[in-house]
Amino acid sequence: MKRLIILGMIIITSMNLSAAEDEGYFLSFSQKGQLIWRGQILGDDGNWYNIRIVPGYVAPTKYACEAWGDASDSFGEYFESKKYKDIADNSGDAYEWAFDKCVNKFIIKGIPESWSDYFGAASNKVEKRIFGWPMAYPVAVFQTFIDNIFRVTAGFTGCALGATAGTVIVPGYYMMDSTVKGGYYFIGPGMILPISGYTWNTVISPPLAVVGQKPSEARSDGYWVTKITPAEFEAKNKDLDEEDLKMIAEWGVILSKNLGKYDEECKKTDVESNKKVQEIYSKANKRKSELNKEESDEFQKMLSSPENREIVKKLEEMGMNHYTVSINYIKLKKSLADKNMSEEQAGKAYLLLMKYSNPKISDKKSISVDKTDPVRESIEVLKKTDK
Repeated sequence: MKRLIILGMIIITSMNLSAAEDEGYFLSFSQKGQLIWRGQILGDDGNWYNIRIVPGYVAPTKYACEAWGDASDSFGEYFESKKYKDIADNSGDAYEWAFDKCVNKFIIKGIPESWSDYFGAASNKVEKRIFGWPMAYPVAVFQTFIDNIFRVTAGFTGCALGATAGTVIVPGYYMMDSTVKGGYYFIGPGMILPISGYTWNTVISPPLAVVGQKPSEARSDGYWVTKITPAEFEAKNKDLDEEDLKMIAEWGVILSKNLGKYDEECKKTDVESNKKVQEIYSKANKRKSELNKEESDEFQKMLSSPENREIVKKLEEMGMNHYTVSINYIKLKKSLADKNMSEEQAGKAYLLLMKYSNPKISDKKSISVDKTDPVRESIEVLKKTDK
């Protein structure tokens, strides 16, 4: 044990010496605190940087609150008619699913693809010396191990269940899925994952705070280390109250009522153009351009309209932007539904809110990736196995 400690000290010392010529290489004391507490670092260039492998203590707490809300929604499904309509649905062709998707695609084709994906990403991190790069290959081994074990186990299990059970388990599934989901959200993301995040952060953040280098755009890869724009940082750290959400939802209703027809017209134009593509291709594009121009003109009229002046002013004072709408997606959908909009109408209103919140192209590309820890990363790996 003592030899391992000495070896670790030698490695850290050698890393420090090798970086000594890089002025401003190591994190300041305030940046170390930011890394440990938030898992984010305010760079010397004035931009915040998200360190994905360091969850901090703020993010896991937020995940827990969101998960408990999801648990409440899941148990509430028993009081909705949709669940009982879904019970009548068939499960499809079980044997095709069992042998083609589970064995052929999921196992035989999926395993080599996962090795290529994870080790290719690790090679890129080592080559560019991304923050925490010495852990790239160990993480890749961990990811492929989780992926392959899951593929083999779940694939053959799914094959056996699909070939033997067919549609027998469907009614039982629909009667139990809300309870399972509710229990999962409450216990898993609501309790186990936050504790895992706290534990992992306590282990990983102090040593990285000691040996980690100052982040910059040149040392960001868009995955492990991502730049957070000021607008996104403000949106992530600003909790909208009910009045704010209602106001954005009200604006979504207004956008939908006045601008939703243009999307419908564009879809109808697409259907017509498909019938005689060669003949009306240019005409269809011209018509869509006219509709987009009319929509843009009407939007400008809406902004200057006396009846919309108050809500537009309040939205500007609140600082509504692309990130505000995007990050509060679930809450906004509920608030839109509270205004008697159907799920389809609420979805279209949300898209209009996104379209007219004026995001910059550079900002769109810089949205940061959520935090991770071993348990959460395992879940992410399992999600990616669905190919």
